[in-house]
Amino acid sequence: MKSPFTFSLPFIYKLRYLILIFFITILFSLLACDIVKPKIDQVATPEFDPPGGCYNHLWDRIITIKCNTDGAKIHYTLDGSIPTESSPLYNEPIFLPSIFITVKAIAFKDYMKPSKIAEACYSSLSINPSISLPSGTYYWGQETTISISSAYESYDPQIFYTMDGSEPTQNSTLYTKPIILTQSCVLKAKTFLNNGISSKTSIATYTIIDFLNELIPVQGGIFHPTDSLNVQLSSYKISKYEITQIEYIKMMGYNPSYFKNDLTLPVENVSRLDAIEYCNRRSIREGLEPCYTLNGYGNNPDNWFEGWNQYFENHDLISCNWQANGYRLPTEMEWMYAALGGALSHNYIYSGSNDINSVAWYSGNSGGRTHSVGEKNANELGLYDMSGNVAEWCWDVLSDYPVGDVINPIGPENGSWHSVRGGCYSDNSDLCTVFRRYFYSQIIRNKKYGFRVVQKSI
Repeated sequence: MKSPFTFSLPFIYKLRYLILIFFITILFSLLACDIVKPKIDQVATPEFDPPGGCYNHLWDRIITIKCNTDGAKIHYTLDGSIPTESSPLYNEPIFLPSIFITVKAIAFKDYMKPSKIAEACYSSLSINPSISLPSGTYYWGQETTISISSAYESYDPQIFYTMDGSEPTQNSTLYTKPIILTQSCVLKAKTFLNNGISSKTSIATYTIIDFLNELIPVQGGIFHPTDSLNVQLSSYKISKYEITQIEYIKMMGYNPSYFKNDLTLPVENVSRLDAIEYCNRRSIREGLEPCYTLNGYGNNPDNWFEGWNQYFENHDLISCNWQANGYRLPTEMEWMYAALGGALSHNYIYSGSNDINSVAWYSGNSGGRTHSVGEKNANELGLYDMSGNVAEWCWDVLSDYPVGDVINPIGPENGSWHSVRGGCYSDNSDLCTVFRRYFYSQIIRNKKYGFRVVQKSI
C-alpha cells in the first residue's frame, strides 16, 4: 500500500517547473512596473568659459565648452534653439559673432542619459538699465527716465523698478514713462528679456527738497493806476513765484509745458480755464473752500463735463465766490498793486526796479526760453518774475478802467476776452512794464502764458 505523502518523480519535476515559471513571471512583472530598474548615469552638464555676461569688444571674445564626463560629445547652438545630436559638434573654441548671443550646449555619451542643456548669454552692450538722473540732492519734482540699448528690441525687454530700495522683480512696477520724483528715495531698476535673461540692478539714490511756493501777505491800501482812478484794496496773499511745473503736476497730474528741462520752471501753455481748474483742485486738496463754480456742475472739477474748457462760447460759465478761502486768480488791480510793491512801492517801471535786467527775463536776456522761478531779484514785497518770465492770467474781462473811487474792483461779470499781465521771456522791454495790459481768449494755450494765485486774507 502506498503512503499518502509519496509523490511520483514526474510530479516533482512538474512542480519545480511551475515554481520556476512563477518566479520568472514575478521578475518580469516587477521590471515592467519599474520597481526594479537598472540605473543609467547622466552625462555631466556642459560648462562655459568665460561664463555668460557683458564684455567689451565681444567680436574678439572666444568661449570654450567642457564636460566633466570623459568621452562625452558636446553639441551646441548659437541662435537660442535647443541643441540636439544634429547640432554642430564642439571641438574647438567658438568665436562669438554678434553683439548679443545666446549659446546652448548639450553633451551625449553612449549608454548614458544626455546631459541637461547649459545656457549662457553674452553681450557687448550692457543690458543693465541706464537711469538718466544721477544720484544727488534735487528740488522736489525731478523727472528721470530709464532706458537700455535698442539692440535688445527683438528680445522684448521690460524694465521693472522699485522706489523703496527693494530688489526689482517682474512683479514690481513696469517702466512705461518718465518717473516724477516726489520724495527722497532709492530707485532700483532691472531689465528682463523674453529669453529668461535678466540684468544686474541699477541704483540711484535721491534726496528731494520740497519746493515751496509760499504766499506773501499783501497789506491792503490805496493806489492810483491812472490819474482818474483811486483803487482801495483789502489785504490778500499772493504766491511768491509763478506756479511751477511741479506744482501744476502735483494738482493736475500732467505737465502741459513747452519748456521741460527743469520742473522748477514756471508752468506755461495753460489757458485761463486750466488755471481756474488748478485753483479749485488745490483748494480741495488743502481742505479749503473752492472759489470757482462751473454753473450747474458745482465747484469740484471731477464733476465738470468733458470739454468744459475747450470752447470759446463757454466763457461765461464760471462764477467766483469772492468770500471763499480757497485759491483764485488775482484781479488786475490785485496783480498790479502787488507788482508795484504794495504799500512799500517805489513806483518802479518794472516790478522791483527800473533796470529790467535785474528783475525780469525778457527778449534781451532770456535766450528765448523760460527760466527757473526766483533767479532774478524780487520786488519790494519779495515777489519774483512779475515783469518777465511768463505772462500771467488774471480774472478780469476786457474793459476800460473805471473812473473815480472804487473798492476791490473785479471788472465786468462776463465777456470773451480776459486779462494777461506782466511781460514774458520773448517780449521787448516796453511790453514788460507793470502797467501793460493784454487780453486773450481764455481757452488759448501758449508757451508764453502762466499764472500765479491769490488767497483771501483770514
